[in-house]
Amino acid sequence: MSRASIVSLPAPIDHLVSSTYHTPNGPLHLGHISGPLLNADVVARHLEMLGHRVRRVSTTDARESYVLLAARQQGTAPERIAAFYHDLAAETLTGLDMPQDSFFNTHAPDRALRYAESSHRIARFLERRGRIQYSRARYARGAATGQFLVGGFVLGNCPRCAADAAGACCEECGLWFDVTQLVNPRPRLAEDGELTWAKTGAATLDAGDVFTMDNIATRFPAAYHHLYLDYVRWNGTRLPLTHPLGWGVPWQVGDLGDAVVHNSYAIGAHVSMNAVAEEFRRISGLPDPFSQHSPVVKITTGGYDAVLPWMFHIALMDKESDWEPFDHHIITRYMLLDGEKFSTSRRHAIWAHDYVRSGLSVDALRMYLATISPSSSDSDLRLSDLLRYVRETLESVVEKRTREAAARLATSSGLLPLSAAGAAAVRRLVVPFNDSLAPGSFDLAVAAKLVHEWCTTGGDGLADREPYWWCKVTSLLTYPIMPRWARVLWAWLGHEAEPSFVQLEGLPAKVPTGSPRLPALSLDPVKVAALARPDEFVGPR
Repeated sequence: MSRASIVSLPAPIDHLVSSTYHTPNGPLHLGHISGPLLNADVVARHLEMLGHRVRRVSTTDARESYVLLAARQQGTAPERIAAFYHDLAAETLTGLDMPQDSFFNTHAPDRALRYAESSHRIARFLERRGRIQYSRARYARGAATGQFLVGGFVLGNCPRCAADAAGACCEECGLWFDVTQLVNPRPRLAEDGELTWAKTGAATLDAGDVFTMDNIATRFPAAYHHLYLDYVRWNGTRLPLTHPLGWGVPWQVGDLGDAVVHNSYAIGAHVSMNAVAEEFRRISGLPDPFSQHSPVVKITTGGYDAVLPWMFHIALMDKESDWEPFDHHIITRYMLLDGEKFSTSRRHAIWAHDYVRSGLSVDALRMYLATISPSSSDSDLRLSDLLRYVRETLESVVEKRTREAAARLATSSGLLPLSAAGAAAVRRLVVPFNDSLAPGSFDLAVAAKLVHEWCTTGGDGLADREPYWWCKVTSLLTYPIMPRWARVLWAWLGHEAEPSFVQLEGLPAKVPTGSPRLPALSLDPVKVAALARPDEFVGPR
């Protein structure tokens, strides 16, 4: 039985996988992990299993308003906030088996100057092209502090759906709007005093020629086109390039005032993307992956609130510049916690580093989050459901079935190639599984469902008849989601390196003996319950 008759493998291609820019204003919580970060790791692992070359490069958005907000709340410098939470995020990702080839802080001393110079260079290019327009715009301001209130500093209600909102976007319906359109606006911090209004210089991008429905439709699923249409309906095709928060890269093209800085969702996001490209080139030795002629496949992962900023990348396209946005955008809706959205600022969260430091099974958490992944609609994380899922599915089905099949295999007299019936059973699961994790049709919840189906049915009896092949396919199916567990099973079967479909047809030199020492998937209920009562909010001292 040839490998190609079981699963067809593509020609190896270089890939860049980059999760959306994390705002380092607080620790990563399980809402962050459940969507963008878990998706990025799973899609990267799956691509490697198919034989592709993958580089993982991500960064953080140190110049976002919430970083300055956290600094004011914690009484320290925003640079310290950005560095501390960036480093904590890096530690957490490592602990959750989400390795990065490069996870860098654009505000680090060795990068901040290059980031600023790149911002100025792009602004000058756009001005030479006649695409920047200047005006005097109205902004919120705190009467007591004189601080302009941008982003997270001003609260109110969405002008369309009336949900609670902050700054210039609604996380409920996805609408982005001008802060002057916010209903019932008010300062977040009492120290800012009453809300007042003042005008200052502002720069906007004329994006009409490229920020079109045709360009959006070729790069984003139809389910998200309404976000573009809503933006244009409320704001036209102009994109704000600046704001007067004072935290960020100062605007130097035209005299707009000392407090006016680059909007991190416009040129700032584009500069971050260029920094990711620079890291990719350094690591891989390949040319710019965002060049129009690059063969590198570029994938990014993010939540619902990242979609419109991704669309803003298209607004910056220019016929005289040689670059293209990401090829694939893997998008998830929101993960709720006990029925309410995770929130760093409200501290309604379970901190991911608390889970890692507790010593609880990382594989069990990853598999549970995959099962409830908000691929197409919001989902709800409840610790009681996590414990139930681990007990009733991971321990009673996945782990139990694997140990039974391994015991049969260890007492078998020899290994035979996969039978025709077995190959058909494998194909029935592996083909849709691979489709569910392909960048253009990625749906982590579907992949998790197929893993459960395989383990529940024993691969149409393959666990009993041909236990080696069932264990091998189980290792392959679980590896993107439960890498530690799958890696141990793979090694026990006699295979080297990481689980890979490239090695699907191979047989080990001898029958495995003994029992695989699989990492326990059980969870300590006492430690799990403690996650709901986190220690004092961790921050720089």
